[in-house]
Amino acid sequence: MVLGMGRVLDMMRNAIDSTWVTFRLWMETLAWNPLSWGLLTWILVAVLLVVIFFLLSRPRLALIKPELKPDLLISQGEVIPEEPQQRGARGGVGTGIPGPDQQQNPDSAYVGMNARMNISNLNTYPVQLLELAICTNVMDTPHTVTLSSLLSPHSRQNLSVELPPLEGLDGQIELYLYTAQARHKTYCIRSKLVWEPWNKRFTIAPLEQRIIPVRMLASTREKKKQEREWRRKQAKERAATEAAEKKAKRAAEIAEKEAKRAAEAVDLEEFDELLNQLEEIPSSEVDEGSKKSPDKREERKRESLSFPKDFDF
Repeated sequence: MVLGMGRVLDMMRNAIDSTWVTFRLWMETLAWNPLSWGLLTWILVAVLLVVIFFLLSRPRLALIKPELKPDLLISQGEVIPEEPQQRGARGGVGTGIPGPDQQQNPDSAYVGMNARMNISNLNTYPVQLLELAICTNVMDTPHTVTLSSLLSPHSRQNLSVELPPLEGLDGQIELYLYTAQARHKTYCIRSKLVWEPWNKRFTIAPLEQRIIPVRMLASTREKKKQEREWRRKQAKERAATEAAEKKAKRAAEIAEKEAKRAAEAVDLEEFDELLNQLEEIPSSEVDEGSKKSPDKREERKRESLSFPKDFDF
C-alpha cells in the first residue's frame, strides 16, 4: 500500500513538472509585442479585462442600495354622488350648499361626491399619506384634498373624502405618500377612474395601479402653473402700461411741438402786420418827423463843444 501511495505521488510530481515545462515553453514562444498580436489575441485580452473590471466593481455594486418602491394597494375604491341629507348626517363641510350642477339644474338632488377607498400598507415600515388628487377627462385642473393619515406597517385604513361634483366619464386618481425607508421619499399611486352609468358611480381599478416616484404634489404643480400664468399676466399688463406711457409721452411731445409751431406762426403774423403798417406810412411824414426831431447824439455833441457865456478869453 505504501508502494502504491509512492507511485501516486510520483505521478502527480511528474504531471506538475510536465505542466510547468509546457507552460514555460508557451511563455517563451508567446509574442509580447502588441503590434504582432492577431484578432483572436485582442479578443481574449478584451474579455480578460472585462472579467477583471467586473470582479473589481462587484463589491461596489453590492453596496448600492436597490430601488425598493413602497407596496400599497387601493381596494374597494369608488366615488359616488351625495345627497344633502347624507352630507348633513355626517356633518361634512359644505352642508346645505348646492354644488355647481345643482345651481345649473335645480331638480338635481346631489350637492357633491364622496370618495371611499381602503388603503392597505403592505410594507414593514409606516407610510404617511399626503394628498389625494382626482381629475376627469373634461377637467382642466385636478381637485386636490390634503391628507394627514399615517399608515402603520401591515395595516389597512378606510378613507372617505368629500369632493365637489365631478364632470366627465373617465379620469384618474392619484394618491401621494411619503416614506423615509425608500430611496425616493415621495411616491404616487396612480389608478384609472371609470364611470359606471348603471350604478351611477366612479370606480377605482385595483389591478391598474402604478406606484411611481414624484418630485412634487399635484397641488404644488397647479400652484406653479398658476404662478406662471400670473407672472405672464403681470408681464402683459406691465408691457401695456409701458406702451401707454410711451404713447402719452409721444403725444405730449407732439402737442408741445405743435404749440411751438403755432407760437412761431403767431409771431410771424404779427411781424408781417408791423411791416405792412410801416409800408403804409407816407415818406413825407417820415421826413418831417426826422427834421423836427434831430438825433440826440448830435445835440449832445454841440452842447459839449459850446463855450459857456461867462468864459473870458
